[in-house]
Amino acid sequence: MCEFNMESVDSLMIKAIGYDKAHSMPRVELKDGTIFEHSGVPESEYEGLMAAMSKDCYFLTRIRGGNYGYEREG
Repeated sequence: MCEFNMESVDSLMIKAIGYDKAHSMPRVELKDGTIFEHSGVPESEYEGLMAAMSKDCYFLTRIRGGNYGYEREG
């Protein structure tokens, strides 16, 4: 079972972000209620996302646009 410590972020599209280190899996909750869980994402990418000035752009280009598998809810 994955454990995410979700953190609210300042973003136009993203409501909250969390990361499960044991499974290398970020969880991104959008403001419309959609949730994405990507697999095989290194912690460095998660840290980059959290530090990015535009979390929306980073998420769309580096994580969603990367070669990571994902599951979508909502």
